[in-house]
Amino acid sequence: MSLGSRTRMWLRAVFRRRDAEREMQREMDSHVAMEQERLESTRLSPNEAHRRAMITFGGVERYKEAVRDEQGTRILGELSMDLHYALRQFRHHPGFAIAVVGVFSLGIGANTAMFTLVNTVLVSPLPYAEPDRLVFLTNGTAGTSAPDFLDFRARNTLFSSLALWGSSQATLSGGFDPEEVTSLDVSADFLATVGVRSVIGRDFSPEEEANPRTAVILSNALWLRRYGGDRTIVWHNIVIDGRGTEVVGIAPPELDRNLTADIYRPFDFHAPHATVRAYRTQPVVARLRPGVSLPSAQAAMNIVENQLGTVYPEDANRTIRLQPYHETVVGGARSQLLYLLAAVVVVLLIACGNIVSLMFTRATARQGEFATRVALGASRARLVQQLVTESTLLAIVGGAIGFLLATALLRALQLNAVTALPRMAELGLNPASFVFTALLSLAAGTIVGAASAWRATASTLHPALTGGGRSSHSRGSTRTREVVVALQLAASLVLLASASVLLESFWRLAHVNPGFDDSGVLTGTVFIPAERYSIFRAVDWWTTALPQLAVIPHVTGVSAASQIPLAPGGNASYVPAGTATGPGIHQPTALINVVAERYFETMRIPILSGTGFSKEGAAGQFVETVISQSIAKKLSLFGAVIGQRMIFPDFGGFTGEVVGVAGDVRADLGREAPDIIYFPLKQMRGWARNMHLLVRTDGDPLALVPQIRRLVAQRDPLLAFGRVRTMSDIIGHSVARQRL
Repeated sequence: MSLGSRTRMWLRAVFRRRDAEREMQREMDSHVAMEQERLESTRLSPNEAHRRAMITFGGVERYKEAVRDEQGTRILGELSMDLHYALRQFRHHPGFAIAVVGVFSLGIGANTAMFTLVNTVLVSPLPYAEPDRLVFLTNGTAGTSAPDFLDFRARNTLFSSLALWGSSQATLSGGFDPEEVTSLDVSADFLATVGVRSVIGRDFSPEEEANPRTAVILSNALWLRRYGGDRTIVWHNIVIDGRGTEVVGIAPPELDRNLTADIYRPFDFHAPHATVRAYRTQPVVARLRPGVSLPSAQAAMNIVENQLGTVYPEDANRTIRLQPYHETVVGGARSQLLYLLAAVVVVLLIACGNIVSLMFTRATARQGEFATRVALGASRARLVQQLVTESTLLAIVGGAIGFLLATALLRALQLNAVTALPRMAELGLNPASFVFTALLSLAAGTIVGAASAWRATASTLHPALTGGGRSSHSRGSTRTREVVVALQLAASLVLLASASVLLESFWRLAHVNPGFDDSGVLTGTVFIPAERYSIFRAVDWWTTALPQLAVIPHVTGVSAASQIPLAPGGNASYVPAGTATGPGIHQPTALINVVAERYFETMRIPILSGTGFSKEGAAGQFVETVISQSIAKKLSLFGAVIGQRMIFPDFGGFTGEVVGVAGDVRADLGREAPDIIYFPLKQMRGWARNMHLLVRTDGDPLALVPQIRRLVAQRDPLLAFGRVRTMSDIIGHSVARQRL
């Protein structure tokens, strides 16, 4: 028989089983009838001829089984019978079935959720064109300065393109209430470098990079939320920071998933901070040319960096490292996710151990049934097959419920860990999750069923027919249960020890002193555009607005700062006056925070020594400087801290004079407090455009939002109070990041 004929026969036997069985029965009956006719021709009665024909034929069912074996469909028939029998068993014992399905659903659901999370974050490629060609430029702890980027782009030989970006704030108005939005300021060809295309419109051109406030690309989310997906908005002007700006494109939704931005604008390479080569805060991503390897690009970058180091002292002894952009996005989440995945696998193993115990106990109670089937000719393998079918059916039902449970788990994770893990916007069940759940359900059901069934049918079942089944299995059953319990106990102890360590670290994290009092503090930003406010007017806006906010009922403190605690900020180098400076000499760095009056009182950060900033602001040649306690310990090596002078090379080399020492404030609850230097807003006027408002109240902080927005609108209808959060929420997110 040809392969095609055998295939057609098998397909017919599988999908038209009843027809195939009827045809086989007719064929068997025809053989018996022919033999009966032959015997009747020898003058036997019809009944006797039929009896002898059946004896000669040797049993119809035996030949049917031989045909099924030849067709390869016997196992399907047995499986069908096993499934029907299993369903009858579960109807008679619903409590057992529900318990096993519940344990399976919890274990499989947790593993499906973790698999989906790990697959999305660590395995799936970024949603960009040829993401393996994207690399990130880093010097280990910071980004790149704008002047360095321009030099990299001018000397580029191995990249298709490079893109730089930086974050800023803007106020969107015109036709709607003013809204403060986050702007991602990017270099030309940013979309092309990342590997996406505008839904409508185009990327920024070099001409728009030279005139950075003339064009804007809207994020997909903002376009849908504020403009209702109106396609005619492209090539029309919208009002940003009080001036008309042409919309040249709509960003694709995949760009919103990994970048936090409402709008995209050309990077302003003429801004004051963008002209400082040592101000390395801008991320830079590059796209490798086709066929260029990462080691080759790294070698070329080393040559460029050495060339720049001979021209610019700021670049001396500095190495730019290229790393895959996917690795940059994932960050430190890899090890954390793998630990969590291992933990839920252990949970599944414990669940399977529990199910083995339940299945084994149930199989032991069915010894009489098994003994009867053995007496009727069933083999041990056939009994094991029946029990494996039952456990697999329960595992499949548990897997289906677990798949639904994984949906809820992932949704909860998105809501609570969106800022703690990367690529959360991409998270969701997908075909890979479904395949994983199906395979895991089949594997778990098969292994659990085989483990329990093999031991339950290990010894002879004959004593069960005479009532001695319990004693015949007592020793083997006890030994098996002891092994299963020991394995469960070992796995549980591992999880318990890990959970104890995590709980202890979480407790310590939750009780870390951040260096300030977060209770009742509301924070938000007010961006003051340069197009309508000079530096002096921007400072004046804050100095007059803060007293007005202070008289709102239940407000107990008001101030403003360029950076809030537990949020990333910019570093700057400093040198104690009188110490050696120059290329190759290490210069310490510190976080810079420019603050308004009463900042320390509002945040309840203690001034440990000195007087703090003078109320009117120093008018002398030195900038008043308050340093954190960690810096004071270092400066104490040079004598009395108060009155010491510090030089800041990154800010044109101006000199600051220490007037106070403040308590340490953490930028990350999981790390030691960083060095922080505070300057008064009245002397650092250039920082006044993008400040964080800080309001302390003895009531609900969020209840103040309408009043604050009303006051801001009264002072200037085109300004907005946005990015509103409470400091308690910020601390909660910081704890969540460390916990995950």
